[in-house]
Amino acid sequence: MERKMLIRNISYMERELSEMKKELAKLDAQNEQQEGLESQEVRTARQPYFQL
Repeated sequence: MERKMLIRNISYMERELSEMKKELAKLDAQNEQQEGLESQEVRTARQPYFQL
C-alpha cells in the first residue's frame, strides 16, 4: 500500500513540476520581451532628433 501511495505522490509532484516549469518559461519569455522593449526604447532615445 505504501508503494502505491509513493508512486501516486511522485506522479502528482511530476505534474506540479511540469506546471511550474511552464510558468517559469512563460515568465522568462515575458522578462526577455520586456528587456528587449527597454533596450529598444534606450536605442530610440539615443538617436538624434533630426536624421538626414
